[in-house]
Amino acid sequence: MPVLAPGLGWVDLKFRGSPSVIATAVVHDAGGVALIDPGPASCLESLELGLNGLGLRLAEVTHILLTHVHLDHAGATGTLVRRYPSLKVFDQMYIMTAGGPNFSTRSVLEYIYDEGFTNFRVGYASALSMLFFLVVLAVSAVWFMIVRSQESVV
Repeated sequence: MPVLAPGLGWVDLKFRGSPSVIATAVVHDAGGVALIDPGPASCLESLELGLNGLGLRLAEVTHILLTHVHLDHAGATGTLVRRYPSLKVFDQMYIMTAGGPNFSTRSVLEYIYDEGFTNFRVGYASALSMLFFLVVLAVSAVWFMIVRSQESVV
């Protein structure tokens, strides 16, 4: 497998049997192994073989970094987390800000998740989810009306 620099390589996932379509970046040092965009779940076998080619095992992976959540980039993440529950997964906002000072850049959905599944305040998280849904619905309705009124002018 190609090594770009010490501790930095990549694995060709051979998506649908084709080489050079989707790749996963691999960063490793004494602290652990991180995968950047582990790819689709259908490529887990290729990922495992590629890591073995770098002298690493899938069980050694400690972090997954997602550049964005499309199935070709992040599809295998759920399967990997189920298989290795201690994995830490970071998406783009958290990677860029680490939550910011006093969690000021934490998203609403991350807050709702933490309230429900970390703090076990499920009722509160459910209420927040409904409130968030209603806010999104209201903003969407207003936006739809604005667009409709501009179309009728033209």
